[in-house]
Amino acid sequence: MSNFIPRPIDRVINLYTVLEPSKKIIFLEGKQDYQFYSTHAEKLGVNLTFSEINTVDFSSLGITFPPNMERNNNRDKIIYLISEIHKKRSDSHVYGIIDRDILEYVRDLLK
Repeated sequence: MSNFIPRPIDRVINLYTVLEPSKKIIFLEGKQDYQFYSTHAEKLGVNLTFSEINTVDFSSLGITFPPNMERNNNRDKIIYLISEIHKKRSDSHVYGIIDRDILEYVRDLLK
């Protein structure tokens, strides 16, 4: 995943809601997550596609994140992307894995 040009978020949303709605993909926070999950899925014989969230360019739409989300936080980028895709297509097979950060996110929601 090192040599890539990030795709604008509107194109990513269109890809998974219109062009390839049945594609299964899991977005991850970073390179180490990608290496870990893709390696283990391959060893287990699981046919899944993984992608780092930094393959998505969030600046293209001038997105304003909700007040409880930070634009430069990979956790929030994953949450935002997946929620936007699922708003447009509730039967989407696009998911994300958020590791340790999920506790912070849940705690913030409960405040």
